[in-house]
Amino acid sequence: LLIISTTSSNAQNLVFNGDFEIYDTCPTNFSQPLDYQIERAIGWYAPTTGTSDYFNICSVGNVAVPLNNFGYQMPFSGDGYVGFFANQYLMTQLQCLNLEWVSYGREYVQTKLTISLQANKTYKMSFYISLADTVGGYAVKNIGALFTSDSIGFDCFEPIIANPQIKSPDFVANNINWTKVEGEFIAQGGEQYLTIGNFSDTLE
Repeated sequence: LLIISTTSSNAQNLVFNGDFEIYDTCPTNFSQPLDYQIERAIGWYAPTTGTSDYFNICSVGNVAVPLNNFGYQMPFSGDGYVGFFANQYLMTQLQCLNLEWVSYGREYVQTKLTISLQANKTYKMSFYISLADTVGGYAVKNIGALFTSDSIGFDCFEPIIANPQIKSPDFVANNINWTKVEGEFIAQGGEQYLTIGNFSDTLE
């Protein structure tokens, strides 16, 4: 599981509520099917049936900040952050609606940008990730930021395989501090959705 906090280092920030500080209702527990608490962070949601979680200082117990069920971590900025499983081995294979069987799943978070990206313009994106304390001995790489014209997602737990514009180049194993992932890319034009997670076709 990774905890992320996003921020845009452009002069104009196109990611609304990038520190997950603005919420309509304080999170009370982990997300469950039909109760995706990530949606309590205004502007953010889970694009698949993976149950990405929302943590905030206003909460107590499992999703409190800084101490919660996954360990201890202060927000990089603001009062909140979100968490998701970058890779999760399943006890049994699951059959998705597209009739493919999957043996591992992933979780993601998605939001709509404040304005669409302009063609041939260079954009800079940065976000911060921290490994959860409870996954001792493990690390993950290939955590990326994917910009698309349309919202993407599946009615299943299966991975989203894509080529994100920004991606962490190395394994992330730091569970004490936040690790910065950043990069620049040239937009195709019309991109208006941002999805963060692991888009690799491997289990790394």
